[in-house]
Amino acid sequence: MSFSKELSEGIWDFFPKIKTLSVSKKKRFFSTYGLANISAKSFFVADYLRRHAPHHLFYIVEKKSEIIEYAHLFTSFLLNEYSTCYFGFSSVEKDIQRDKFLLANKIAKKQKTIFFLSREQAMDLYPHAISLSHKKFVLNTSDSLTHSVLFKKLETAGYKHSYSQQYLEEGEFIKKGEQIIIFPLGAKNEVVINFDFEVISRIDIIDSVQNMNILSEIENIEILAVGNEEINSELLDLITAKDLLFIEEFSDLDEYFQKKLLQTPAKIIESSVFPINQVESLHLRFLSLLKFYNIPDFLNDLREKINTGWKIILVTKRFEEIKTIFEEENIPFSSHFDSISPIALVDAENAEFVPPSFQNQEEKILFLTDREVFQMKTQQKRSENNQDMNDFLSSLKAGDFVVHADHGIGKFLGIAEQEISGITREYLEVEYLKNDKLFVPIAYADKVSRYLTSEDSQPKLTRLGGKEWSKSQSKAKKETAEMAKELLELYAKREKAHAYQCDEDSEQMSQFEADFQYSPTPGQLAAIRDIKKDLEGKKPMDRLVCGDVGFGKTEVAMRAAFKAVENGLQVAVIAPITILVDQHYKNFKSRMGDFGIIIEEISRFKSVKEQKIILEKSKAGKIDILIGTHRLLSPDVKFHNLGLLIVDEEQKFGVAVKDKLKTIKENVDTLTLTATPIPRTLQFSLMAARDLSIIATAPPNRHPIESNVIRFNEEIVRDAVQYEISRGGQVFFIHNRIENIKEVAGLVQRLVPDAKVAIGHGQMEGKKLEALMLAFMNNEFDVLVSTTIIESG
Repeated sequence: MSFSKELSEGIWDFFPKIKTLSVSKKKRFFSTYGLANISAKSFFVADYLRRHAPHHLFYIVEKKSEIIEYAHLFTSFLLNEYSTCYFGFSSVEKDIQRDKFLLANKIAKKQKTIFFLSREQAMDLYPHAISLSHKKFVLNTSDSLTHSVLFKKLETAGYKHSYSQQYLEEGEFIKKGEQIIIFPLGAKNEVVINFDFEVISRIDIIDSVQNMNILSEIENIEILAVGNEEINSELLDLITAKDLLFIEEFSDLDEYFQKKLLQTPAKIIESSVFPINQVESLHLRFLSLLKFYNIPDFLNDLREKINTGWKIILVTKRFEEIKTIFEEENIPFSSHFDSISPIALVDAENAEFVPPSFQNQEEKILFLTDREVFQMKTQQKRSENNQDMNDFLSSLKAGDFVVHADHGIGKFLGIAEQEISGITREYLEVEYLKNDKLFVPIAYADKVSRYLTSEDSQPKLTRLGGKEWSKSQSKAKKETAEMAKELLELYAKREKAHAYQCDEDSEQMSQFEADFQYSPTPGQLAAIRDIKKDLEGKKPMDRLVCGDVGFGKTEVAMRAAFKAVENGLQVAVIAPITILVDQHYKNFKSRMGDFGIIIEEISRFKSVKEQKIILEKSKAGKIDILIGTHRLLSPDVKFHNLGLLIVDEEQKFGVAVKDKLKTIKENVDTLTLTATPIPRTLQFSLMAARDLSIIATAPPNRHPIESNVIRFNEEIVRDAVQYEISRGGQVFFIHNRIENIKEVAGLVQRLVPDAKVAIGHGQMEGKKLEALMLAFMNNEFDVLVSTTIIESG
């Protein structure tokens, strides 16, 4: 039995009928909160569908990236009762149109369907479902009709006659002898309609790629309409009173969208992190879980829950391993959803997707998966070093500056073949000063690395055989030694200093952590544990948290700040530029606003009078968290009881700022955040002095960025920009040559006349560039044509 089939058939009998999921049928709009993650939301909605059986469900998600996970979950909870439909992961206009017709066709069908939609898709225009339903038709074996009649039906439904003998696209058909081949809308393969005179004798599904191989014979095929219909109907106008709308964060939607939703005749259920109205909203109390890091903790938690009457479903890809542990430790379980057993063990070895866990303490139910039990590791089939080298070589292009460990800075010209002693091999061809050439065998390519520089400067090439490279290396080693000495002196002082010791976590700290809307990654949890241990210790903390963009460093910092404030300490957060200060201010306010923590920012966005008031409050201890640039290091900035300093991207500050930071760091706990990878040698040199936490785990199910390398094509550029703007997005257009960047911006403006286009580069005055970036963040224009200066934050 498949994982989805087993789970969908067993979960509803195993878990008791849950009282809190009883949503009123009388109310047309109902607000809920307390659904911690996608598993909890899916479970709640699936239970509602089973109880009330609406025709269609329109599930409007807050994050488009989670749609596929939701589809997998609903398949697991409701295998055969509802089909699922989602689309919109292509930027090609033809695919978008096809998806709209497919969705409209499915709305018109009697089969119950769950439609997963982003907010933009829910507000988009579609073909009218009823009109399409009149144009679809079914072909059955033994039907009597002529080729010409079938052609007429297909053309009425919007299908196009293809003249390609190689392959068809969706919505096309072709005649080959007595056969008519059709690629129906929504089908995975073409179908062949075989005729015996004017009667359909046979219908086959074929694989046109594999020489028209017959995959299966079928009795009938439904041909959905694919065109000849205007796309002018709002999706919300196609929804009926028999349908259900489930919406994430209704209050975040714009006023027009809210009004349109409330005008639909369907029942609406809203789910939010915080209630719209605490009195009228239903608190469902479905919580996420922290991960278990060892088997004893995991088993002790299970025993405690079993003793207090919990029902537990454990979904695992390591079925035999868990089974053996349970048998050895005498943990009662069943692998067949036995209602008597407290634990149902479900084998998910063949599951495409393992969902996050959830629990409800009032109902005493726990849905537990590998995500929280094990830190799953994917097996690498090939060496990571080889993969890194292959990635590096494939990313190099002619003209890039590179550094050879023994010979210095050169210009990469390409990969060349050279014949030596009758053997032909590939070499990296590198040009040095005075057109000298160095050919580096591919086997020794690890000696070559990319030269990192600012966008507006080019390095001076090294002379092959000269002494300047060895002198540069000696100078770097000397400066590194001096820096190491300075660091060690600083840390020696810190070893003697004493910091304020924070108390262990309180209930409010646990509530703050539980309010985080995502499941923390193992890297985040490890960093948080390290930081809490530092804050509760006597020695001043000096910890560096390193993690890629989007890996959750800010959440780690906010938890540290919350703990410090809760212990009566003030927190200073320093960022290198005003834009990042404003981002941090908004994030901290959004995350901590409900806990009574007073947060302020010092930046150019504040008037002199406002800054003076803020500084007086800081000195008096009336501000808990103060966020700013290096302005916080000015003599007039005083704190009543500064206990924690958080520094974002310390390496981007100037020397004077870093010197000032060193004096502060002797007395207070310090947390530094960086997205810049640390060279291994520097990491080793710092490990004895500065503590290091690396967040190497991407958030669960984070979708990789889709990258396409294509020849420059104005039509593709136009379509891509227009599509992004049409869905409410913005566009970075990277062009790294300042001398003709205005011409490129003009090209974009010509291709998309309605777009608001701006230009940014490193030769602009700092304040103007900052104002430009703020305007872009505030959606004042659509396209930013820029150099790689945007990498600086």
